Amino acid sequence: MIILKAAFKTLLPHSNKIFPLLCFFFFFITGANNLRAQQFPENWSAGLNAGYGKFLKHSRRQTFDVTNPAYCVAMDFMHQSSGKALWAKLNGRPRYGLGIVYVDYGAPDLIGKAVGLYPQIDVWLLRRPKLAIYTRMAFGVGYLTKRYDRVTNPGNTAIGSHFNNYTTIGLSAEYQLTPHCGIRLAGHLSHSSNGRLRVPNLGINTGIIQLGITYRVTEPLLKDTFSVPSTYQYSRKALFGLRGSIGIKEASIENGPFYYVWLLTPHIIFPRNEKHQWETGAEIAYDGQDREAILNGEDYTSPSVLLKPWNVSVYGGHEFLFGRLGFITQLHLNVFPFLEKKNEFYTLIGGKIYLKSFHKHPRNQFYTGIFLKAHYAIAQYPSLILGGTF
Repeated sequence: MIILKAAFKTLLPHSNKIFPLLCFFFFFITGANNLRAQQFPENWSAGLNAGYGKFLKHSRRQTFDVTNPAYCVAMDFMHQSSGKALWAKLNGRPRYGLGIVYVDYGAPDLIGKAVGLYPQIDVWLLRRPKLAIYTRMAFGVGYLTKRYDRVTNPGNTAIGSHFNNYTTIGLSAEYQLTPHCGIRLAGHLSHSSNGRLRVPNLGINTGIIQLGITYRVTEPLLKDTFSVPSTYQYSRKALFGLRGSIGIKEASIENGPFYYVWLLTPHIIFPRNEKHQWETGAEIAYDGQDREAILNGEDYTSPSVLLKPWNVSVYGGHEFLFGRLGFITQLHLNVFPFLEKKNEFYTLIGGKIYLKSFHKHPRNQFYTGIFLKAHYAIAQYPSLILGGTF
């Protein structure tokens, strides 16, 4: 009740922005009732959610604090997969769609506000006729109204660009009030950053509690009892893979030059089942920023300096599979050079798109995707990848 009162007090001054969304949602429901009996795409739903939360500071290098609460208004349009595709059956027929969010971080003169647009997927943890519990994951783009500027906004040491990624993950519970209408309670963590395409890039994090309403155009389908046909065979043999990547980052000054990072990664994949697989390998990187430092005055005849742009790491990782989509997390350990810096860990997260569906036969596939390197939760650079397994 305290949370609801606080949310009401926070949202009331912004009713001029929220009211049009409520009107739009009302007309959507009214129109959906009229279209239900016609040829409308099945298994679609729409949701409207209001959120109340807090800006989360995760680095000492962020020189400001936000004491005011944050709030958001979000809409989503989701499709319940029918189970015709094998990947959907194997993953319990997840729900996927598109979302849009408006966020006020509680510091209008410093951070400003943001609008995000993102694809998202709901993975069921529990599904009953009246109650569903699921994890919602989303990754998209966002526009921030107040970025860092050395003259006009020097206090915002978190974000140096207007356009950023918008990522959110959360746990939701949805209760079905009627065959077509339900209420949703969720807790979300969201993150915005530009992958260090612009500095500073410490990122903006928020923790949000959402309360919303969901309307289904057609009645929800219950979870089926699909089992893999006996004729279906999934290879568990280890696969050899090779990928090349190109990363880009800005120098550690505002409006500084951009540098490329070239990477080559031989790796081995260990498929476990149709939903996930493990991966290990080594990554060889050549950093253009370190090369520039050598050309600008360092003694490039020294063997240790000549090796400075090079870096080698070993890693282990995991990949969730949703048909032709893969979601990657990797933990890397630097093993070279030994003399210039201490061994350190860093992480890679990202996504792949397989050019051939993984469940037909997991060999001779080509894929592309985007990875993000981060060190202690601080983004280093994004990279575009192209690779294959053999």
